[in-house]
Amino acid sequence: MHDVLKASIENPPKSLVRKLTKPNFCKSNTPSLLWGCENEEFGLAEYVNISSDDTYMSESLCLSVVIGFVVSQEKPWLGVSPAGVVHCSCCGYGVVEVKCPYSLKDIGLTSSIDDENFYVKKSNNGFMLERTHPYFSQVQHGMFILDVHYCDFVVWTPIDFLFFQIEHDPYFVNEMITKSTKFWKNVILPELMTRKLEIADVKTVEQQKEEIFCICKKSNSNWDMLGCDCCDQWFHLICLKLKNLPKTKVWYCPTCRQKK
Repeated sequence: MHDVLKASIENPPKSLVRKLTKPNFCKSNTPSLLWGCENEEFGLAEYVNISSDDTYMSESLCLSVVIGFVVSQEKPWLGVSPAGVVHCSCCGYGVVEVKCPYSLKDIGLTSSIDDENFYVKKSNNGFMLERTHPYFSQVQHGMFILDVHYCDFVVWTPIDFLFFQIEHDPYFVNEMITKSTKFWKNVILPELMTRKLEIADVKTVEQQKEEIFCICKKSNSNWDMLGCDCCDQWFHLICLKLKNLPKTKVWYCPTCRQKK
């Protein structure tokens, strides 16, 4: 969602369009992504332990993590797959998001909170998520899809753990939904209907498979050609401005001739 908010509708990034219209385009197995997927359950377990401890929590919580992919009833082109949904006796339903930063797996959170590049900041009430970070868009998007008004944001490392609540931001969500709706109607839907970008990708691959020659970078076709006895590259006679094949047994292209 964050990438959509930053993207131009008139000239959208092709990589973003491919990512949103081709399910297998952006599958990644980077160490950071694998680390997050493998350790999300530990973050949720820690969250449940803290939530059930009367020393820390005054309200009773019930967490459901078997959610899957949820499609918006209001905007069916939007969907979200949250880490979990929580019900609080005081605050009602909310969404849970868990982050396991790979870069902090060996150093923990304590020394990183004051880092200006870290997405969690200190606030008067404890902690807050930086509004300009992609996670803020993700969280607000999740709350809109699930029609809830808060998110318990969990950050877990093997060394330490924290979580804090993020409230629904109606102004941010309104701008987000307006922009994403325009992007859907003007960029994504036309690509799904025409597959213009996908067809162009296929043509590019086919062109790359066709062997090219000469300084003109065109295929062999039916033109007479001459091979260089040094670099083994082939050239069209017409591109060399030759009417006939040379009578010499050895021939060098202009580039190799200069090197000689």
